[in-house]
Amino acid sequence: MRAILIGSALVALCFGIPTASSAAEVPTEVFGVTLGAPLSLPACPADTSGISLNFRTGEITSVSFPECRATEGVYFASGQKPRWVRYPFFDVDTTSGVVDEVTILTRGPEAQDLVLLEITEKFGPPTTKSIEHEQNGFGAKFDVINAVWKRADGVIDFISIVDPETGVITIKSKAFLAREQQEINAGAHL
Repeated sequence: MRAILIGSALVALCFGIPTASSAAEVPTEVFGVTLGAPLSLPACPADTSGISLNFRTGEITSVSFPECRATEGVYFASGQKPRWVRYPFFDVDTTSGVVDEVTILTRGPEAQDLVLLEITEKFGPPTTKSIEHEQNGFGAKFDVINAVWKRADGVIDFISIVDPETGVITIKSKAFLAREQQEINAGAHL
């Protein structure tokens, strides 16, 4: 009996069959947005004429409002944006009202270690992690962190530097990934 249990556990690990611990995993949630759930934040104020965005600091000035959703994304409540996030909003894509993808731009190289630490504290160690040593056209050298967390409901992908001042966190649901793969497969048959 013990051999059957151990064998079943090995099969589950090798083929990605959900185990008791992964099946019980809590849904992926970031900043009040839950992957695979309806987006339930209030709409932003209709009059946004008083909003002024300081692109150097990424902070909103001249207006105060609670966390809300708008066509360009989800805005952080006034004063609630983490310092490692580049802008006071992030992108949320939905399908049939359900959150499928979340994209958060970070402050790139200046914040990459903090971002990796915070994601790891929330979701555990990444499934895969690599560091690529890069050099730009001016000879400056830097390290780019690529980390992926495979979760029961989707994937979290962190690329620490996509341009000199920006990194990106992309969170995709399993449904989104399946549609993405179907599109790739359909394109391969052209």
